[in-house]
Amino acid sequence: MTYDRWLPGAGAIYRITTDLASSRSQLRGNTSGAAFDLIRMRQAGLIGTRVVTNYVYLNYRGRIAEVPEFLVDGDFFRVFDLEVITGDRESALSPGQIAISEAVALKHFGRLDVVGRNLVHRDTGYQVPYLPKDLSQARSYRVGAVFRTPPANSSIPFNIVRRLTPDRMALYEPNWSEWGRREHQTFFRLSSPQAAKALDAQLDAIVDSSGRFSQEEYLPGNLPRHKYVQVRVNGWAGAHLADRKVAATVAAALTLGGLAFSVALLNYINLTIAQATTRIREIAVRKAFGAGRMVLLGHLLAEAALICGVVWLLGLSLAELTLPVINSAIGMQLALDYAGDAFLLAAILSCVILGAGVAALYPAQRLVKIDAIRALAPVYVSLAGRLECAARYTLVFVQFTVVSCLLTVVFGLGSQLRHMQTSDIGFSRSGLLLTVSLTSRMLDETKISDLMADWRKVPGVVSVSSGVSPGEYFRPSGLPDMTRSDKRDVVARVNVFDVGKDHLETLGLRPLVGRSLTIADMAPPPAYPEARTINVVVNRRLIETFGFSSPSEALGHSLDFEGSHFRIVGVLPDFRIDAPSRPIAAAMYQMEPETHIFYDTVIRFDGESEEVIRARLEAVWRAKRWEIPLAFRSGEEAFGVYYLEDQRLVKLLTGGALVVGLICIIGLYGLAAFSTSARTAEIGIRKAMGATRWSVVRLLLFQFLKPVLLANLIAWPVAYVVLDRWLKQFDDRVPLSLWFFLAGSGISVTIAVLTVAGLSFTAAGATPGRALRHE
Repeated sequence: MTYDRWLPGAGAIYRITTDLASSRSQLRGNTSGAAFDLIRMRQAGLIGTRVVTNYVYLNYRGRIAEVPEFLVDGDFFRVFDLEVITGDRESALSPGQIAISEAVALKHFGRLDVVGRNLVHRDTGYQVPYLPKDLSQARSYRVGAVFRTPPANSSIPFNIVRRLTPDRMALYEPNWSEWGRREHQTFFRLSSPQAAKALDAQLDAIVDSSGRFSQEEYLPGNLPRHKYVQVRVNGWAGAHLADRKVAATVAAALTLGGLAFSVALLNYINLTIAQATTRIREIAVRKAFGAGRMVLLGHLLAEAALICGVVWLLGLSLAELTLPVINSAIGMQLALDYAGDAFLLAAILSCVILGAGVAALYPAQRLVKIDAIRALAPVYVSLAGRLECAARYTLVFVQFTVVSCLLTVVFGLGSQLRHMQTSDIGFSRSGLLLTVSLTSRMLDETKISDLMADWRKVPGVVSVSSGVSPGEYFRPSGLPDMTRSDKRDVVARVNVFDVGKDHLETLGLRPLVGRSLTIADMAPPPAYPEARTINVVVNRRLIETFGFSSPSEALGHSLDFEGSHFRIVGVLPDFRIDAPSRPIAAAMYQMEPETHIFYDTVIRFDGESEEVIRARLEAVWRAKRWEIPLAFRSGEEAFGVYYLEDQRLVKLLTGGALVVGLICIIGLYGLAAFSTSARTAEIGIRKAMGATRWSVVRLLLFQFLKPVLLANLIAWPVAYVVLDRWLKQFDDRVPLSLWFFLAGSGISVTIAVLTVAGLSFTAAGATPGRALRHE
């Protein structure tokens, strides 16, 4: 099972999604908290639940860990039919009770029969705008049920589930009732796709006539809300494919599976054709003794189906053996669920048997149509063998076209991946550690300032700061329609990022002209007060976007937005903290107080290994005796989030190319073995006429490699189109190089040479007398 299809009735679960017409945010699939109630007011009787993500601290035998918790409505188990192991699902979410997964039960209690026991955790108040002082106090909840742990690849890793109460909803205001907010998830279980369409058709009217939308006054021409806030109903089970990179990986896996099956099928066609030429006399004798055409055809097809059924079982066993290796290589947790995947496995078996029938049909039809008397003549058998040999060469040509194309694509993708990992991003990735632990709402300003001061004193630490940083927590946020103060006709969107004291210097950025930001430039909240000038530094792309002739010319100029003036005091070189697939955008950086509350804390170190620095920083943290977990990410790990799916894709394609290549090797070897055997007499005559062993080897190698060399003529343009389309998604990409194609073709030709060289050398070494006596 993949992603959320493991859940019973997953196809009937629909989620409400919200997109803003002018937003470039990656946060999709979420809604405001109040959307659930507003929809149910119009559609009474709908079965649904909100899923509000929260984080809590649990004490696992003396080790503090931050784990996700999900706040839900009373119909949660009616929407998500999780298997309850112990306890009662009806009362599990009563006030003061929680439901936990078996993994949490085993990790926290060491056993599963824990219903009625208490679980103590501390609430972080995630996404609560104004945290009450008593919210983060340790609280005890009675375990009402233990449910089966969802698979690791589930889109929502349910582990702790607690009832969402009206008091908790009130804590999320004013964002809870705002249509434009997208912090929470809303799900409904609907009876059919038609019911989903009917609900979807009503959402625009619900958005326009109920709830709150704070940006309504800014909508041009009194447009209805739904023109800006687009709330839709979408299926949940396939939601993971909304991520284009995940979809590309899934598509690549399906394509590789199809290619491997097709290449294997070509091998089987090769085998059946080779067998056909050796069974001509057998079929002729059987026809002479009265066997009918349909009987013979049915017998040959049944043989093929039986062979492929056995091969399917062997392949299934091999898959079980290799899955752990594959999972380790590509960082996934694939498994075969014979109960849940029974339909899929049966479909694969059907395809295998059907493919075998199709593969065997052509040679079988040729065999049953032969004339029994003519077929017994040796000349007929030899002529038939030569005619079928041309078909087999064509099949090898198709196979190696696939292999050469795959190898070329793998080299291109691998080169792009290596480029992303090593390219100059404007500052050094090494020597950086990042942590979000200081964003904990349980730490006040004094504690954080003391900790950062102590970390700065650690030997090897160069600087400590907080602000916008690369990685999974990076979120671009921009101001639309910014204008130059001296040229009102120059308008553009600008990304605005907050930085703390010395943050740009910690990253390793120095202005090209002007100066960096200091404490004196700090903008007090609110960030954009009316009629106020804020000093900012900008990147070079912004200079080009707003038409300044040089960075020096931009110094002292201002960009305006809704009455606020952003004065440029420094210009930074272009650098990349976003994904390599996105172009570097015009950006400005402003000094903000308390950036550690919202952003990573970044530590720059030098002169010591990362392990040593981590240990020293953790020792300082432990000395504080805070019951809060500390976790670091290196600079390489932070950037690695951006190309995780690309890594998986490259590994997947590499493995696929190896599998397909191995199948092709088997096919080419079979062709070479059959051909050399069929040409033994010819080789004997050539040697009797004075041909040397090496001249015969060259002749055989050329004959065997001819389809391989021709295959590369087709593989190159196909690989070029695939690589060109894939590389276009990256702003920072490698050029399409000739060596990708030469390397791919070179490896495929080398594989082919190594496959047939031994057979050719052995066949060419036969003595003329022995070769001429070969039958």
